[in-house]
Amino acid sequence: VQNWAAMREEDKRLFPLSTIGGVVQLFRQQLTGDLEPDLTLLSIVAGCVENSMTSSRNITVSPVSNDISSVSEKILDYEEPEVADVENLRLDPPVELHIVEALCAKFESVIKGYCDLSLFKEGQFATRTLVKRVSDIIWNTLSKTQYKDRAHLQSIYSYLTGSKLDCFGVAFAVVAGCQVLGFSDVHLAISEDHAWVVFGEDSQTAEVTWHGKGHEDKRGQSVEAEKAKDSWLYVGGKPVLCNRHVEVAALVSSMSPAMSPNMDSLEVGVLQQELLWLLYDLGHLEKYPMALGNLGDLEEVSATPGRPPSRDIYDEAVAVNQKIYQDYHVYPYTYSAGFHYRQRDFKGALKSWAEAANVIKRYKYSKDDEEIYKEFMEINNELIPHILKADENLLSDPECFMSLLQFYDGLCSWEEDSSTPVLHIGWVKPIVKCFTSFDFNVRAKLDISLADKEEGNEILSFSDWTFEKNFPGHFNIKFANCVPETLNNNYKKSLNDCDMNCDKRAGHYEYLFKDSSIYEDYNQNSGNSGNSANYDFENMQVNRLLRFAKYSETEVELYENRVRMPSASQNRFLSHLIEKSGESLFNIDFLLGHADSAPFLDVEKIQNIEKLCQLEKFENQPTKNTILPEESATKKDDEAKKKSGKINVTIFSAKMGALKDLIQAEKLNSSALHLQLTAQSQTDVKKSRASLETEFAGRVKRARRD
Repeated sequence: VQNWAAMREEDKRLFPLSTIGGVVQLFRQQLTGDLEPDLTLLSIVAGCVENSMTSSRNITVSPVSNDISSVSEKILDYEEPEVADVENLRLDPPVELHIVEALCAKFESVIKGYCDLSLFKEGQFATRTLVKRVSDIIWNTLSKTQYKDRAHLQSIYSYLTGSKLDCFGVAFAVVAGCQVLGFSDVHLAISEDHAWVVFGEDSQTAEVTWHGKGHEDKRGQSVEAEKAKDSWLYVGGKPVLCNRHVEVAALVSSMSPAMSPNMDSLEVGVLQQELLWLLYDLGHLEKYPMALGNLGDLEEVSATPGRPPSRDIYDEAVAVNQKIYQDYHVYPYTYSAGFHYRQRDFKGALKSWAEAANVIKRYKYSKDDEEIYKEFMEINNELIPHILKADENLLSDPECFMSLLQFYDGLCSWEEDSSTPVLHIGWVKPIVKCFTSFDFNVRAKLDISLADKEEGNEILSFSDWTFEKNFPGHFNIKFANCVPETLNNNYKKSLNDCDMNCDKRAGHYEYLFKDSSIYEDYNQNSGNSGNSANYDFENMQVNRLLRFAKYSETEVELYENRVRMPSASQNRFLSHLIEKSGESLFNIDFLLGHADSAPFLDVEKIQNIEKLCQLEKFENQPTKNTILPEESATKKDDEAKKKSGKINVTIFSAKMGALKDLIQAEKLNSSALHLQLTAQSQTDVKKSRASLETEFAGRVKRARRD
């Protein structure tokens, strides 16, 4: 077992740490050594530098003059060091070895002194009782005085010197404490405003810190999957799951160079930037979009020669979010929007804000979402009205109006089915003012469509389906409990609009959980001399045929014994079958919902289904009523849309859907817009997720730059 109190000799030789380069070298040795990084040591060193460089004693005013302008002039006259001097930037006071060793020994004594391993250790993996015990130790040794959640409280240095930690600091200290006890399976899970731990051989979860202003806590309890899936606080159950190296990245990303609301520490900013590039080069930011966003911010302030521009880093954060986390994180888009805003690319900023709102609509709003609520309120009430005034060209661009609609639609979708409304009069006034800023000829260029509604029941499109890794090829609707019991696809225009899970009769989807495929009947009966009694036509569902067309060649290969069919032939086969079904196979009365009618007519005419599956004869015979348009037909539709000058936009929320006619009216009725937007939101207390017991408010982040 590694002795965490004993520092490595190669690390000791770096002390005293008197330059930025010395600190970076310490982190490099820890990250690239044979042993896992010592979280306690690195957190103490980083915290020592941050606290000493940002303390009030480093902000001095000339004794000759108390005029603050003289201080400002000195700051403005300061020249940024050359690239070669960055690592030689001096730290004053330097970080001394004896202080660091003493603090490391103190932390180890606190953890081991209050935790008797003989009472908790059950094998090589940590248990829930052990994790709870370590969190109790940290929790009960914090200062009992009330203090606000502010900057510079996230490190173990802050814990050991001031007995203060923010909520992220507590979670990090718990993981470091478990490492001191010799458990390497306890790791951080980080969302955009919260942190908890994952431990054990089966990756159990446990709350170890508070979140917000409440005095209650849920330490030791597991993160409930049902609550997490609709919660932004838990990013829909898709947090950044850390290993030791990513935990170091979290430590670095949580640093704050702020000395005051209007002043940053040069040393801390440079150190954080250098450490993030070190972690980037080692591949430890590949799955950490928020750290990439912080790096992009730092590069935008002071670009590093030979490194990617900040725009590319922001784009990389968005790509990581989309690829790794299925687009469940909001901040990559707000980071990107902030960049476009500062570059005065206001159209790009609007688009990124709309994409951020498109993510937030996945969730249900609750009191836990205070941080992101404030973020969106600032965007809605201040930033969007400002850019519409600053650049009048936006008011004549229908794409900007589309982005605006999508942004508001995301906010309205966020509050639907939640226990608490989002929009109040403070939000609505800027929204209505922005609507009225666009002329009718601009608003008329949008072809606004609503998410499918049938008798008040919501039908979720394919874009709202999620892929279940446990069952390849099986798509579940995001809100499965909202799917109405009686639903059909009679009036859908294309396959993409069809709900493949609408048939509720038992056994219809049993093939998804069998070893065989959806072609089970064909595979089992192909050698049975064409006896039609072997095919259960009476119970076959039309969606089974649509499901057949849904599979691509790649998905077909995921199943054993599945018949492989080229996609073009597959489309023509389905189109041919559906065209002929109304004439000779399916009973139209049955498709229209008459339950007392037989589903099929004249079944005897189909004596050998194998002949129908000979796809080659349909290769060059596109049918006149095909529901799967060929590529050329799709191109023609796109060209027709371009000629009309209309831009298609789909609205998902009921509140924005009700505004469709008002928005596209030649003369906007501001009073009607106000009434509709401030009407009782479609919250659902009965079906909403139970709000968490405590009121949360996340750890302090670097303030967004204007």
